[in-house]
Amino acid sequence: MNLLRAIRSGVWMLHPAVLESYLPLAIRLVRGEEVSFPVEASSSFAVRAGDGRQYEQDAPPPKSVAVHSVTGVITKFDQYCGPPGMETLMRQMRRAEARDNIVGHVLNIDSGGGEATNIETVARMIRQELNKPVVAFFNGYACSAAYYLAAASDEIYASEPTDIVGSIGVMITFADFRKFWEEQGVKIHEVYAEESKLKNEDIREALEENYDKLKSGLLNPYAQQFIKTVKEFRPQLQAAEAYQGRVYTAPAAASIGMIDGQMTFEQAVERVFFLHNQQQANMDKTNIEAVLGYKLEAQDGGVFLNAEEVSKLSAHMAEAEEASPEKIHAFSEQLSAIATRLDSIEAAQKTQADTIANQQTAIAELAAKPGATATAIASEEDTPLGDDDVLSALEKQARAAAESGGPVRVVKR
Repeated sequence: MNLLRAIRSGVWMLHPAVLESYLPLAIRLVRGEEVSFPVEASSSFAVRAGDGRQYEQDAPPPKSVAVHSVTGVITKFDQYCGPPGMETLMRQMRRAEARDNIVGHVLNIDSGGGEATNIETVARMIRQELNKPVVAFFNGYACSAAYYLAAASDEIYASEPTDIVGSIGVMITFADFRKFWEEQGVKIHEVYAEESKLKNEDIREALEENYDKLKSGLLNPYAQQFIKTVKEFRPQLQAAEAYQGRVYTAPAAASIGMIDGQMTFEQAVERVFFLHNQQQANMDKTNIEAVLGYKLEAQDGGVFLNAEEVSKLSAHMAEAEEASPEKIHAFSEQLSAIATRLDSIEAAQKTQADTIANQQTAIAELAAKPGATATAIASEEDTPLGDDDVLSALEKQARAAAESGGPVRVVKR
């Protein structure tokens, strides 16, 4: 059902010759006739260079390469008794990427393309999520959506000179079955809500042979994204005709930068090992540069160190070796002492906070008791004093209190 839905309503990135070969199958599916599909072998496995054996990808031997087959018509979802869809391909590649025994990937392609849905997502996953090297190898076709995937890999190789690659473009094929159904005695009516006047407008106009809205609203955006992504992934591909849907044989494709050359499948596997070793060497070079404190210039595929640089690296290695259990233990003790001191500081802070809280409580209790505040007594018989008289009286009382040690009493007159 997934394939039938895609055939009748999907946007396709497919080489025309491949499309023509599948039309009889599509017609039989639409008519409801019985269609048999060949049972596909496992689409994902692991190999080792020079071994010749295939291993289960779930339990590969050390230093294996994951092989992911992309054959036949590409679809988003798995097909019954057919090739797996792109959702399954992404899961398989992610699982292989996570395995320590896998050093890289080979995309084993023989496909003229297929459904455009989510192909950008798959290509982005290959380019951005996979850190291990990816080599695309094709035997037969690597066209349209299949080339979309190949372009996301690190390198692309054909198996022989007559292999076909390219067809960067987008198309849609649909049939007008109205007459067919009428001949079957079926008249189809399409009724749209008043609020849905624009629904399916592009398809309805296309059935009347007006394709402008279908191209501008659907096909052109797919094609523009396809071209943009390939230019990003393969900047060496500059030929304008390549982005207009032209296909090439392997030698012609290599001459314009569409692919990187021609080799056997076994050589493609060995190429993954080469890229893996190169990747490791680059990591080692980066680590060496970090120790030396400056960039190293590669010459003849390698890096040459002078005596001073070798001495510096040797000293660094010696220091690393001296980072023995004794040093690690001493460092751990220092961390423990720091942690203990932090605990002591936190405990002291808590004690101070408790003391302040207790003092505030005691002050509040004292303030609530009788006599906590002085009582001012005023005599009605006393005559009011001026400001100077008040200050003079206070000074006298203060001196008298200081001599006798008694309190100062303020009397309002």
